Amino acid sequence: MPKIKLTPELRKIILKEKRKSPHIGVREIAAILADKYKAKLSKSLIHNLLKNKGLKDKPGRKSGPSFQGRKVEPCGFLLLRALDSQVGLLDYLAERLETNFSELNPERLKKIITLASFSFFHAKTEKTNLRKTGLLRLAGIYQISKKELELFNQTILAKQPVVNLDGLKKELEPVSAIKFIFKNGSFGFSDGRLATFWDKPQALESFSSPLRVVRQKIQNMLAQKVLLIGYTKSFNYLSATAFNFLRGLNSGLTALEFLGPAGKALDRLKLSPNSISLIFGYSPQLFMPPATHQGPHKFKRFFHEEVGELFLAKQPAAFRLEGTTITLSHIQIKNNLNSSVFWGLLGNASLRELSSISRYFYLWPYLSDDFFKETEMMAQIQKVSRPNGLNFAKMLPQKVVFTQPIDFIRVGQILSLLFKETVQGWEPKEKAGNFSRGKNYVKITLRQAPPALKRAFNQAVFEIDGRPAFIG
Repeated sequence: MPKIKLTPELRKIILKEKRKSPHIGVREIAAILADKYKAKLSKSLIHNLLKNKGLKDKPGRKSGPSFQGRKVEPCGFLLLRALDSQVGLLDYLAERLETNFSELNPERLKKIITLASFSFFHAKTEKTNLRKTGLLRLAGIYQISKKELELFNQTILAKQPVVNLDGLKKELEPVSAIKFIFKNGSFGFSDGRLATFWDKPQALESFSSPLRVVRQKIQNMLAQKVLLIGYTKSFNYLSATAFNFLRGLNSGLTALEFLGPAGKALDRLKLSPNSISLIFGYSPQLFMPPATHQGPHKFKRFFHEEVGELFLAKQPAAFRLEGTTITLSHIQIKNNLNSSVFWGLLGNASLRELSSISRYFYLWPYLSDDFFKETEMMAQIQKVSRPNGLNFAKMLPQKVVFTQPIDFIRVGQILSLLFKETVQGWEPKEKAGNFSRGKNYVKITLRQAPPALKRAFNQAVFEIDGRPAFIG
């Protein structure tokens, strides 16, 4: 689609869209023009028009979220989108149905499938829901045309596709342990949640995660070149398990294996040896790293959207084992300037980069509270009978049949069932609330949401459009 000039008609459309939705920016307006009006306009022209009309945001860092949602009646469905970031059902359906929709790209098809699944599950017709811009937002859609919906509905009626879910089931097999293979010939282990270090593969079900989730989390960390592990089980001194993991990682990471409960490799990632840093937490009640120099600690304020206000102090720490010394970056963390240190971070990465610290707290927002509970669980592993952990692969049906568009209600029902099994048995249907989207997060606010739901949801570390999602 070639770029065109800014006509008076397009000028009116741009101003109308901006006034109707003040939160949207230049890129979003350009996308609306391309999708709804089939007009490709340069972003600089849109920028200049908004600036001249006084509708352009002031330059500089924004103090609040980039989008603040109004009250949305079916806001609970946003929780299902977040859950699907781990299940991958909507992506899988879009991939399998893509051959039937040559006129729609896979991402657009996924959004229409999302809208169909949630709107029918909302017990309303698609046309009624199209007027509910809140629901469109929840489905990740800015604009949608009747032509697109008619094409989707007619194709489903004509093709009546059947989607076998065996491929997705394999992607959701539980991973109990991750084996890290280092260049120096040594191995290191973590669990499927990357909660802590282990000296051998473990099979504790509460520390497992679906293959798709673990692989995606690891790949994101490798892209950032920083591996994040919840904590070390160290008492009085840095454990040999954590020390040897650091030593192996410093030599280079060559491969990873994702192991199932029986120890069988479900998948393997082969890597070119490169520099990967590590950050992990510790409990100062059990272990205090030796400082390389003495002196007062200067705590500085750090604000995190999910955890809130914290105060951090940075100081190097040195560790020695079998004649080898490793110096690590070290951060002590307080809730306020007058409180005691409640948690700490160590790493061979430069902890000056606050983005890594921020990502750590998105992954483990309650870790200091859960640390003793989890270590006690590990101590009792041989003494207690363990309940079966969640297994998404076993909970999915073998196939989904679509003979007519309303059959997509089944997708909403599947995700709702998985959500109730994952998060405290809570039904997300028909729950009102709102949401705000920042640069690096999506914050969801629900009325009458029990504290247990908030905690379980936030601990699950869901995402929406690649941003960490949490209930505030």
